[in-house]
Amino acid sequence: MRFLLMLAGLAATIGLAAPAHADSTDDQFLAALGPDDIHFDDPAKAIAAGKSVCTMANDNNMRMVNVVLAIRNANLALSFQRAADFTRIAANAYCPDTPTDDINTLPWAAMGPAGTS
Repeated sequence: MRFLLMLAGLAATIGLAAPAHADSTDDQFLAALGPDDIHFDDPAKAIAAGKSVCTMANDNNMRMVNVVLAIRNANLALSFQRAADFTRIAANAYCPDTPTDDINTLPWAAMGPAGTS
């Protein structure tokens, strides 16, 4: 149940993201998404989703594999692999002290069906 509430909160956070002025961390985060072919129509929503990774991992004590699932469920256009990549990139940008090792415990690329991204 807590996971579903977190998903609802994530969707609301992403959906209601106010226009923001990106700082250098935000700029680096957005730039890091490109090489992994992860695209958002609205940079402010991408930044909000990226910051939500740290909120879920640190404030809500979620394992990173669960954060990946939350990101994927809130952004169905992302494949599981891209959701895992997004989560890793976001954690590296916004909460670099948060361990991401457990992301590698599941075969994300083999999970399907793949999204359009």
